[in-house]
Amino acid sequence: MLKILVFLFSAARVSRTSNVGKFEVPYEYLATRNAINRGFLMKDNFGSTIQGVYDTNCNATRCFFPIFLNTNDNNFAYQILTDTPSQCTSYPNCLLFTKTQYQNYSIVFGDPSIQDDLSDNRNYNVSKCGALGFTRANGLNWCFSLTQVSTDREDAESNCGLEGEFLNGFQFIEEQEHFLEILNQKSLENNTMIHLGAKRASGATTFSWTSSTVSTNNTLANNLKTLLVNGSGVNLVLRLINNTWLYDSVEDTVLAYYSCGWYAN
Repeated sequence: MLKILVFLFSAARVSRTSNVGKFEVPYEYLATRNAINRGFLMKDNFGSTIQGVYDTNCNATRCFFPIFLNTNDNNFAYQILTDTPSQCTSYPNCLLFTKTQYQNYSIVFGDPSIQDDLSDNRNYNVSKCGALGFTRANGLNWCFSLTQVSTDREDAESNCGLEGEFLNGFQFIEEQEHFLEILNQKSLENNTMIHLGAKRASGATTFSWTSSTVSTNNTLANNLKTLLVNGSGVNLVLRLINNTWLYDSVEDTVLAYYSCGWYAN
């Protein structure tokens, strides 16, 4: 039987440092990251070998080392995750460990904002996003929420704005796919609608994101099949039709759930 590893990282020392620290990284966030390798390390030479594992696998980019279980008295297992969105199609099963096996601690390498210190458990700045986020090419974490309260467009925008947030949008196709995947896990009812942060000009058939902070990629405001059922409406919503998410255009007074988006850092 696999046993949970409770390992005192404060005893470990790396041979040379690459902005490394020990952090409480949420399991839900790790489940969205890209798994690139796995292996075992000897307990008695952990400090002298983990730097080499990082150098070999991470190419000087940010990586997470959640160390989660031991198999015998001399070795413990690790998994390497880059801080890029996972290509796994069976979320979150690309992780080698369950949430109950994970002790909430990861060694984080390659983040220039952290100092070399393995002695303390600190909250990592992805915790605001958890699984509801995506690391964009600029290195910043774009977080999003889903409020399952039917609201008109004006109130949805206002509610997001109260927290300095925006109606959500997508800069990358992987980001859009991740968002839709999360929606599909929620067992929402047919014909559910979700306000997003894009509009179309009256009479036009294409949408544009209303804030460049949200997205500059208008292709992703138009790449899902568009219903345009409501005719005169100019506001973009996602609409669930027979288990498929489609775009639709609705008037200001139409009630729908809404998604806010914001940068975590």
